[in-house]
Amino acid sequence: MLFRSKKMKKLLLCFIASGMLFSSSINAQREQNQVVVSAGMGYSIGQALLKAILNATLEASGTNTVSSIPIINVMADYGITENFSLGVAYSFNKFSWSDSIIDTSGVISSVDLSAARHNIGVRPLFHFGNNEKVDLYTGARLGTSIWALSGSATDSQGNSTGASTDIPTGVVTVQALFGVRTYFTDVIGANFEVGIGNAPYFVAGGLSFKF
Repeated sequence: MLFRSKKMKKLLLCFIASGMLFSSSINAQREQNQVVVSAGMGYSIGQALLKAILNATLEASGTNTVSSIPIINVMADYGITENFSLGVAYSFNKFSWSDSIIDTSGVISSVDLSAARHNIGVRPLFHFGNNEKVDLYTGARLGTSIWALSGSATDSQGNSTGASTDIPTGVVTVQALFGVRTYFTDVIGANFEVGIGNAPYFVAGGLSFKF
């Protein structure tokens, strides 16, 4: 019994020591004052639905379908502490379409229209662990969007006109973030994020660079 008791105590001490070692290994994620810059593309369910609705509407009226570019993302995160960072983010996406119209005098004009969204936000993030190759994090993105609308028309006689305007939406965009970065080298890696909310993207990915 005494032997078993001593053996159990050793196993318990080993378990506690292993737990303390594991806890300390995941305590810190990144270096303080470190900057990580990420760039890539994203996909938005809202944008896909809007594009589908516009396409259905325009096709019914005989207009050309809408084209779009993928959501472009650029982020920079600064390490406040080993586990907490604060960053800024910018996202851009654009819709465009063209049509031909005939005015009352019978002049045919080619019309090009576009709507671009600029979203700017801040992103506080909490990071898990100190693995140099894998960075798991969660956080939020708070920002707002500005829509830039533009249009131009050129008639069959070569006359052209154009106009553009910026429309601040005044709507605060809120997004819960869950992400991971995997580094190939000490400074270059790939990133993947899932965002839940009314911010620019639902999923996004790209490259990250440590500075």
